[in-house]
Amino acid sequence: YMVTPGPTKELHDTYFDTPDWRINAARYTCRVRNKGGSSELTLKGMAEAEGSMRSRRELTETVPYGAQAPDSPLFAPGAAGQLIRNAVGRRPLMPIFSLHTHRRTFVLADDGGPIGEIAVDETTVPVAETEPHRFSRVEVEVDADAVERARRFVDLLVVAGGLTPA
Repeated sequence: YMVTPGPTKELHDTYFDTPDWRINAARYTCRVRNKGGSSELTLKGMAEAEGSMRSRRELTETVPYGAQAPDSPLFAPGAAGQLIRNAVGRRPLMPIFSLHTHRRTFVLADDGGPIGEIAVDETTVPVAETEPHRFSRVEVEVDADAVERARRFVDLLVVAGGLTPA
């Protein structure tokens, strides 16, 4: 395997749901990521890990920049926005929590070419009137056609790094 440093990113994410957790009940998480000049809505399907690997559905689309109102994901024009509208109905959509992440990325490849990206995250969760909660994560996001090529690397990374599933 070859691991090559990639760009470093600062990520600002807000997660949304209804007071009665309708999006969670639909087995999704709803995230809006501020990317500096734009915002991106991502719905991530929940999936159980199989060993060290997890495969889940993700729907992503751009939302209008600066739309920081709690209901901004409702106005996303594509499939993710429609799924949110279907799940939420008339219930209010509100921010649940925010994350601030410093991400270091690395390109993962083997003799067959690129496999995916390794992300090493240092995340802060602001908590009202208390010290922010901090945690670290390692994620290997693999191209769909390279899952089997990545499996051994991910298994070795988990063991060598003493990692546990998130």
